[in-house]
Amino acid sequence: MATIRVTLAPMLSDKALTAIVRDAAPRPLDRRLLAAHIEAIPAELRQPPLPLARLILALAGVEVAGLPRLVCTGCGTHAGPDGHASTTGVRCGPCARTCPSCTRPYRRAGERMCSRCRRDVHRRRGDCAACQRTDRILDARGRCHHCRADRRCADCNNPAAPVRHVDGLGVCDRCALRRTLDPLLPEQTAEPLRRLRQAILAAEPVATRAWLNRPRTTAILADLHHGRLECSHTALDALPAGQDLEHLRALLVAAGALPTDPHRLLDRLTSELTDTIGGCGEPDRRVLHTWIRWRLLARLRRTVDTGADLTAPIYHARATVGQVTDFVTHLHRADRALATCQQADLDEFFAATPSTSSHIRSFLTWAQRRRHLPGTLQLPPSRRGALAAPADAEQRWSIARQLVHDGSLDIADRVVAALVVLYAQPISRIVMLTTADIHPAEGTVTVAFGADRLELPEPFASLITKLPHRRRVGTCAHLPNQWLFPSARAGKHATPRAISTRLRRIGIEVRAMRQAALIQLAAEIPPAMLAGILGIHPTTAVKWTRLAGGNWTGYAATRASGR
Repeated sequence: MATIRVTLAPMLSDKALTAIVRDAAPRPLDRRLLAAHIEAIPAELRQPPLPLARLILALAGVEVAGLPRLVCTGCGTHAGPDGHASTTGVRCGPCARTCPSCTRPYRRAGERMCSRCRRDVHRRRGDCAACQRTDRILDARGRCHHCRADRRCADCNNPAAPVRHVDGLGVCDRCALRRTLDPLLPEQTAEPLRRLRQAILAAEPVATRAWLNRPRTTAILADLHHGRLECSHTALDALPAGQDLEHLRALLVAAGALPTDPHRLLDRLTSELTDTIGGCGEPDRRVLHTWIRWRLLARLRRTVDTGADLTAPIYHARATVGQVTDFVTHLHRADRALATCQQADLDEFFAATPSTSSHIRSFLTWAQRRRHLPGTLQLPPSRRGALAAPADAEQRWSIARQLVHDGSLDIADRVVAALVVLYAQPISRIVMLTTADIHPAEGTVTVAFGADRLELPEPFASLITKLPHRRRVGTCAHLPNQWLFPSARAGKHATPRAISTRLRRIGIEVRAMRQAALIQLAAEIPPAMLAGILGIHPTTAVKWTRLAGGNWTGYAATRASGR
């Protein structure tokens, strides 16, 4: 004991050291082995006697410093305090937990193999011959547990589909969806809701059933069927707002249960903006009300008539009105109104919040024209984004070749990227394409961007005729849809931001690629033809032609002379 104290643990008490030695060398033979090797211990031990290895690991566990290094017989690294000593040698923690049969790190200390391998000693494990599932326990015919049991759906008697328990019965996913939907929208429901029921039953069953099991979805559908909730926009507007409610509303509109009301969002926005400007004093509140009604909302109503999505315009309108209200409040704190605003007030406001100039300048310009704001005031300059550097021509054509040959890309992503990279189309216009804009005829496929139709080459001509292409077959996929690039919400097209994000994931920066395409097309096509093909304004076409260095001044005379 004294030798052990001097050699390994001089700071340990007699009681603690005695207990450690008794556990490491419980038999007389172990103690003799320990005494024979304790005199001269090297700094690194590769094959130490078992009692000595146990002793060093036990002392390492109580944080004794200066101990010899135990080398793992499995990986050759330092075993450390979490190592394990046995008759086969010393192993570090990861090697000690690795099962020698399956090489999985699930073996416990002192076990020869993991519990799974002990159970599988007399079992056969491999790929199921029936369902092709891997790593399954097989019977004599090579079938797994699910395949050798006659697990049939209690409703449709389908033996191939996975079975889950619903209402005490084992049914497949499709029948489980029907059993979940029947109490909410039974088969005898009214005609508009029956179309929604049919779309739900045709959707992907697992995710759709999880959506139906949400408490709010369950309550709204049940109330609509039993007449406790009127199927109208007014009744739905009275419920607490949320994305789940808007998703269900879109499904009801697409199924024909609710009428299309494109101005409903604008009506709600009008009420919201009226409350926003309510804190402003007279007569500035009347000025703001006039601007909102005849300028801001009029522009949004024109956007509604085009069928475009209003999410981004409404967000921008809320931000603009909020900043205009902040400016009017800033004037009121200085005991001034719009009519008595001074240049110092304007400069002070924009010095504190310089980022608001791009939003509030449109209101200030309108107020000056209507003489609600002094005409002598100098408004902050409008912010215009600098022209980004166009993509390199070689990079552009490399991406174009990838779009032609890479069949692993999503169909919608390939078509959108081709329209950007080859034809310089903005994302905001691409997402507005409908199935009516595509015309396959006489072996060609054309798409309308402007006054002229553009013929698409292969493979994009074939790909665009396969649209719309949904990544997940949900309820929306079985309801009427006109958009080539639909969103996850029924009856809506994908947003430009979502499409741009998807293109960025495959290495396409939309703005740089579009500018590179515009420069190349403007250099090769006269401005008048370019405007008609791409659907851009003639002035914009002329600007890009000048930027590309094109000279088409003699084009009309050359055509007229027949040269």
